[in-house]
Amino acid sequence: MWFPWIPTLLTFFSHPRVDELLEIGRGHFDLELRHEVYSEIQEIIANEAPMVLLVAGDTLVGARSNINGLDLRVTGLQLFYTVYFD
Repeated sequence: MWFPWIPTLLTFFSHPRVDELLEIGRGHFDLELRHEVYSEIQEIIANEAPMVLLVAGDTLVGARSNINGLDLRVTGLQLFYTVYFD
């Protein structure tokens, strides 16, 4: 889920209309309305192009059975402060 107020976003993308549309989309169950809302969001983001990923490298992770707390992230930027040994 997109939370533009979180400072750790990789793109630092901020758009008032996208924020407004996200609130609308999250607050309704009407599928047609949600389709329109999220279509507009996609169009805005595509036009603004906050980030274009040109390369996706392999992520290789090795672990042992006595290592816990490793949370693999799709970004490939692993955080190890939660890792601990049994």
